[in-house]
Amino acid sequence: MKLLLLFIFITISSLASGQKNDKNFAIHVEAFASINGNRFYIDIYKNGSSVKTVYGLLDSINDIAMLKDKNFYINRDALMKQMNKRPQNQDSLNKAVHDVKQLNNAYSSYSKDSLTFKTSDHSDYTSLLDSVNSAADTTLENTAVNRSRIVLDGVMIEFNIIADGGSRKVYAHSPTPKSNPLLYKLLYQTLNIYRTTKRNLFLAAGRTSGY
Repeated sequence: MKLLLLFIFITISSLASGQKNDKNFAIHVEAFASINGNRFYIDIYKNGSSVKTVYGLLDSINDIAMLKDKNFYINRDALMKQMNKRPQNQDSLNKAVHDVKQLNNAYSSYSKDSLTFKTSDHSDYTSLLDSVNSAADTTLENTAVNRSRIVLDGVMIEFNIIADGGSRKVYAHSPTPKSNPLLYKLLYQTLNIYRTTKRNLFLAAGRTSGY
């Protein structure tokens, strides 16, 4: 449902603005910490001269119902197998993480907040969004550098970029400025804009896996 709404946003925004489709896009960020189950997501909508960011933090999981779902154990075991595999197969690991997140989301509830601002208010951030949207998958994932990188546990983050009538997914495992420069910068700046604007504890680092 979330992806369908993002697709609808892109289509309507493009028609309403009369601008090229590449000016309007959305980025869905979803983070999952395997060691403690901590999860959060961010939806970023760029529409012409405005940007909206939506933040969701995991509140609760219906553990009783989820533990009765046989797919929970299948997905959990598949994830642990891929995480312990050496060398790791990134595609297989990404799929295993995705399957676990999808099942968890079906039994989860989130608290949410959002920001809306003009692109001119945060021009550097707007340029960053455009850079992420236009960058190749291998650049975002920094494949050459991360091919031999090993991270025990950590945070798996999925970035779903929706533009030009389609979508593409890239992944980062506990991204840092060195491992995934663009994706780390996107995550850090998107969280920081909220924190410096609202100055509350909603996005406390403890709820966003330290980011």
